[in-house]
Amino acid sequence: MSAKSLNLFRSGQCLARSSTYSTIQHRAFSSSQAWQKAAVVPSFKPTSSTELDDQLKFIREQIILPPYLSEIQRDLIFHVKHQKMLENDDVHANIGGEKFKLQYLDVMKRPKFSTLIINALDKFQGADWENIPALLEGLHAGKTRFQSSFGFINRVIQSLSKAEREDIILAIFRQGKDTGMTLNSPEVSTNAIRAIYTKAERADFEPAMTRKALAWCEQMFDLMEEEFHLADPNTRFAGTVASLARALELSARVPDVGRIEKYSLKFLSALEQVRPPVTDDSPGRKNFWLKSTLQMVPSVNIAVEALGSTRTAGQLKEAISKIKETTTPVYDEIKSTEWASEKERQGLTAYEKIFGAGS
Repeated sequence: MSAKSLNLFRSGQCLARSSTYSTIQHRAFSSSQAWQKAAVVPSFKPTSSTELDDQLKFIREQIILPPYLSEIQRDLIFHVKHQKMLENDDVHANIGGEKFKLQYLDVMKRPKFSTLIINALDKFQGADWENIPALLEGLHAGKTRFQSSFGFINRVIQSLSKAEREDIILAIFRQGKDTGMTLNSPEVSTNAIRAIYTKAERADFEPAMTRKALAWCEQMFDLMEEEFHLADPNTRFAGTVASLARALELSARVPDVGRIEKYSLKFLSALEQVRPPVTDDSPGRKNFWLKSTLQMVPSVNIAVEALGSTRTAGQLKEAISKIKETTTPVYDEIKSTEWASEKERQGLTAYEKIFGAGS
């Protein structure tokens, strides 16, 4: 075969391959695999502002949608070589009966995930908060690392608490396998229970609201026993004991003697298994442990008062003495660091308020 004939033959092969690939590629991009037909991309209800609607739409298209696409479809939207084809052709992905027009996503020009989400959270108000479970579900599906960070989870809890939507706090942990929200760290479980306790505190412990908050706490305790939310044995009781102290106070505020006894026994049992932070923990970590541990004391004192001169009241008083014995070395250690003098540290302040400085 001559060189000219060979070149023509090769050109024909390339053209045929290109044409075939283009046809197959376009069909694959526009079709959906079986799992996509069963999947549903989390969606949002209309919010209080068009600006927030636009932000959530952007988050859905830029962050939430891509993980639901097939590998071929993701290759299409993330590679600039396909940009013109997407602009000129009507290429869709059909997921859960919903059609999504595929478009090129320039990840280099896209704002940081954390910036996008935090900016959106700052605009939520009223019924907008009902979109939080869907937002978390979408972020979890997208496996965004920041979504599972303590800082972000705490931001969500605090925002919902400030908006007085403690019902949604409970909901996002109930739906943990979908939202990615887990109670398996003492920081998260403590803050979640604290937020629910605050609901009663804001109402000045009005009996009906206090009973409601107590019921929510009990549901949280049930969740904490589920495998998905179960903490590491070395840390779980730090969160459990602080949470039990809150429930103990709520039951004393009603008062509900049966529940006071119940939570006293649970509290005392959990307290026995709490261990102080290890020597090589950072001052910040030790300070958090100190603050979390000492937050229990006022709650326990209220329960002691409600129980009068009973045997359980005596056991709770002994528990407070043990808390002082355990926290004093940690307080002294943190107090001696340069880190402690940089600004007010809540753990140190809590210790001094309860037991006095240099106790």
